[in-house]
Amino acid sequence: MTGRQTKAALALYRAQQEFNAAFADDEPDRDLRWRKLLTMVEAAGGTVTGEDWRDMGRACKYHPSGLGGFYVGGNPTMVRNADDSRTLTKQGVAVLDQHGRA
Repeated sequence: MTGRQTKAALALYRAQQEFNAAFADDEPDRDLRWRKLLTMVEAAGGTVTGEDWRDMGRACKYHPSGLGGFYVGGNPTMVRNADDSRTLTKQGVAVLDQHGRA
């Protein structure tokens, strides 16, 4: 291996290590974020106003437009009610039971 190839291989190795570290650090935060948010809703009685939901989301580092993911899929963890309130679903409670509260 030439000196140039060695330098390139070392640079690639360092970049890969930095990339892996960035994503490894992100996963616990992401897991903690949604667990914290659902735990906050549960602690508030399981139903919150739309404004409270957005404020709780911001407190957990979510942009309000990113909160829609809680309502989708076959087993959503949250549901939006006709009066604009948000309610933790049975599936949401089950997910907290499985993964733990934050």
